[in-house]
Amino acid sequence: GGTIISYAILKVDKGRVTSFELFDAEKIDEELNNRIEPPYFIRRYAKEKNLLFRDSNFSPDFVESAVSAVSIYTLATKDLPAGRQAVDGVIAMDYELAKNILNSIGDVNLDKGGGVTNENIYTFVDSEDFSKQLADASIKKIKNDNNLSYLNIVEAIGKSLSEKHLLFAFRDTKLQKLF
Repeated sequence: GGTIISYAILKVDKGRVTSFELFDAEKIDEELNNRIEPPYFIRRYAKEKNLLFRDSNFSPDFVESAVSAVSIYTLATKDLPAGRQAVDGVIAMDYELAKNILNSIGDVNLDKGGGVTNENIYTFVDSEDFSKQLADASIKKIKNDNNLSYLNIVEAIGKSLSEKHLLFAFRDTKLQKLF
């Protein structure tokens, strides 16, 4: 569980990433024209009358939260000029995954705000576009730094998987079993 602050559209073709775009989750909530009844405990304790995309990660069962997020995303994007994009799966990650990655690749420098380390990452979380800047800076470093150990990065991802900082939910049951 936890508030969704950003989402990405990741397109893969034959095992290769063809595009990766990161967006602020508020954009989905702004596009949402339908009222969605929130679960009872959200109505009662959070006093929310509508279930929003940012709050759709309410269940301890990640697959249930993923289904909720995809439903809201689909409702919010169906009338956009670019049209709705089919969602084949949901990958969730948190800043602990980012800390593990930073621990393996070292510090990264943001366009705005300076250097981010695995120790100071949470001081940047409320910064505008932080998730996007962090993802861009990390990907750039991984692509361009020939001295990085890909084994260390894979180990960081494995650690994050075992600690549930990286979760997967796919429509394809074979793919879901793989992850």
